Amino acid sequence: MTATLPDYEDVTKAAFRLEGVAHRTPVLRSSTLDARLGAQVFSSAKISSGLVPSNFVVATTPLLR
Repeated sequence: MTATLPDYEDVTKAAFRLEGVAHRTPVLRSSTLDARLGAQVFSSAKISSGLVPSNFVVATTPLLR
């Protein structure tokens, strides 16, 4: 079985289903990190251990459209 990545419509449908159920977690941005990686970097502001973000998401601009 081959897994496929979700497309924009899949993400939109999931967001609609999760509205009012999931809690929105603020994200942090770093223009320095964006420039070094050549991508938009979004880091979850949720702290699990008090020092390290529990989630780290890297998304490029085309994936966000």
